Order: sequence, then structure tokens, then C-alpha cells
Amino acid sequence: MPEAVTDFIRNAGFSTLAHFLVTAISVLIGLILLFLVRTRKEMSFLLAVGILPAVSGILAMYFKYRYSSVGMFGPPGPEEIAAAKREAWIDLSVGFAAAAGILLLRSVVNARIQKRDG
Repeated sequence: MPEAVTDFIRNAGFSTLAHFLVTAISVLIGLILLFLVRTRKEMSFLLAVGILPAVSGILAMYFKYRYSSVGMFGPPGPEEIAAAKREAWIDLSVGFAAAAGILLLRSVVNARIQKRDG
């Protein structure tokens, strides 16, 4: 199993690596904001940070689907197209999972603020 993950990341394209970078940065910002947010107005930043991985995953999936039939040295075979589409679905699922996690953190912050305000 660990070999499959490292092979996936080693053979990932630019859009996948950029998406993973955006997702990792968004999760770190979400965790930092979890401890820094004190008001409801500041919670809107968590909403923006939470939507960013999902949008990044959708864009990565779009580019993978759009350009999976374009090869550098000729048209790719069905195996390469299927692998690109599997990679696109992985990008989308990682983006949505990160977005759900960050938005779950937002609900935790909202409960903390409501409890404090009474």
C-alpha cells in the first residue's frame, strides 16, 4: 500500500501536485484559524479557506479529463487515458475531503463562539 501511494505521487502531473499543495496549505491555514478565530466575522475566512480545496480539485479534474487524450508523442492508449481519469477522481475526492474537514472545523468554531456568547 505505501508503495502505491509513493508511486502515485512520484508519477503525478503538475495539476495534481499543484492541487495537493493548495490543499495542504488550505488545511494548515484552517487549523491555524481554528485557534485564532474569535468572532463570527472572522469565521468567513474559514469558509473561503474551506471552499478552496474543493475548487482546486474540480479544476484539477477538469484539466485531467480535458487533456487526457492528448499525448506528447502521439495519442495515448486506453490504459493511459483510464489512468489519467482515475487520477482525476482521486484529485476530486481529496479536494472534497479536505473541504469537508475544514468546514467541519468551522462548525466546531461556531459552536465554541455560541457557547462563549451564551
